[in-house]
Amino acid sequence: IDFQQQPLFASRSFPAATSTNEDLFLTFSLFLSKSLS
Repeated sequence: IDFQQQPLFASRSFPAATSTNEDLFLTFSLFLSKSLS
């Protein structure tokens, strides 16, 4: 997965996004959290 293809604005641009897109966003957030910690 290229995380640069799933930036924060992707989730905000599609408030009615599918659960799959929400899962990708949460996974990306978790990835960032682990990388920064």
